[in-house]
Amino acid sequence: MEGRPLLFKELIVGAERFILSRRKETGGFGSTPRLPATVEDTYFALAGLKTCGGLRSDVRTLNFLLEQDFRRMSPEVKVKWLKSLLWLGGSPPGDFKSQIKKCLKRPPQRLSALAALAEIERLLGAEPGELLSLRIYVRRLTFRTLRDLYYLFKILEEDTFSAEVCNTIIGSQNPDGGFGFFQGTTSYLENTYFACRLMKALGLRPRDPEGLKFFVLNTHRKDGGFARAPGGVSFLETTYYGLWILLRFPTLLS
Repeated sequence: MEGRPLLFKELIVGAERFILSRRKETGGFGSTPRLPATVEDTYFALAGLKTCGGLRSDVRTLNFLLEQDFRRMSPEVKVKWLKSLLWLGGSPPGDFKSQIKKCLKRPPQRLSALAALAEIERLLGAEPGELLSLRIYVRRLTFRTLRDLYYLFKILEEDTFSAEVCNTIIGSQNPDGGFGFFQGTTSYLENTYFACRLMKALGLRPRDPEGLKFFVLNTHRKDGGFARAPGGVSFLETTYYGLWILLRFPTLLS
């Protein structure tokens, strides 16, 4: 944490405390103190810790992940399970790759699922040409929200979008500094995260960097976590989003 402003150091300490407060005896993480651990919450907890430099090897969490049946997971959950496993030094069972190949033969309609499958393939070492059919397939789909564009980018992995798309991303920033689902809609932290990931990848800058920082800091809660919007409730997912924007988005670090 050396070299970071004192405010960010305090945010990191508080965020780590919040994340670890959601850890269960099983080693997994749950969205509230009373709810059981899930793969999704465990992923966002680990992603948050990784973002702020607090991720450590944890045998109990690794065992929790290995005990989950990946065959019953949606592609969106599978990719979170796989990334969590790899971060902790684990590896998927031998039949995991063959199951993903079966999924790709009959790709789902959901853009989020297609993006998850593409990311899994890359994590498993697929060559770029192996995803060509998936890239051709998604170009036929309709895109509307920042989330859609984020998933599209994860599939195509192209560092250029049309000027119109770039203007759509930048134009989705609201007067409060946050980003909506698309232009003219309410700001939420997840949309702001998708916008920042796209802007970083495409070399774009927000129209109002200070407003962006102000919005994200306003989603920070007294318990150390971050909410979807100012005044909301902290969750592991939104805490990861807030940490990533503040600590990894170059515009806010300069």
